[in-house]
Amino acid sequence: MEEKVLPPSRHLYLHSDVDEISVGELIRQIDEINDYDAKIDELTMMSMQNVYIEAEGDISMSIQRQPIILHVNTCGGSIRDGLALINAIKGSGTPIYSLVEGKAMSMGFVIALSCEYRMGYINSSWMYHNISSYGWGDLENQKRNIKEMDVLIDILDDIIVENTYLEKEDLDPIKKLREDWYMRGWEAMDLGIVDELMDAEMN
Repeated sequence: MEEKVLPPSRHLYLHSDVDEISVGELIRQIDEINDYDAKIDELTMMSMQNVYIEAEGDISMSIQRQPIILHVNTCGGSIRDGLALINAIKGSGTPIYSLVEGKAMSMGFVIALSCEYRMGYINSSWMYHNISSYGWGDLENQKRNIKEMDVLIDILDDIIVENTYLEKEDLDPIKKLREDWYMRGWEAMDLGIVDELMDAEMN
């Protein structure tokens, strides 16, 4: 008898620092869900070949995958590991929604923004600030590190501007003052950071 394969859970959790371990596990889970959904898509398309569909274009367009929910509660962490997770989110054939359960700070803020649909609670917190790094090596090596940091800042700011109502001019003062910019639910909604707010008492 063929063993029945159970569908993978669509609830993923970023409840720790953004690092190689947490990101590696999340990317593995995203890949697993996409592999499962691709097999379901194939079976669905085979069954639909015998059904008349009054629509133009690829038959696959009529197949809608159930989204992955990425539960976020993190103070942030590694930028490069965070970008690896963002690449996996953007490359996922299955849509990924974020749900900020408590906090999405620093790199966690950018990760939550990168999802197709963003949710949070009224009392959740979002936080943006400039990136930080420690200098090491000789002067030339530190100059190269500063140049790389400038590149990473531009990448992160581009993601923020692309996914919110914010412009780079809104972010520059925060970086210059070296401040942490904290936002609660309704402010995040007004800025286009979150698409839907929920009241924890209703769940």
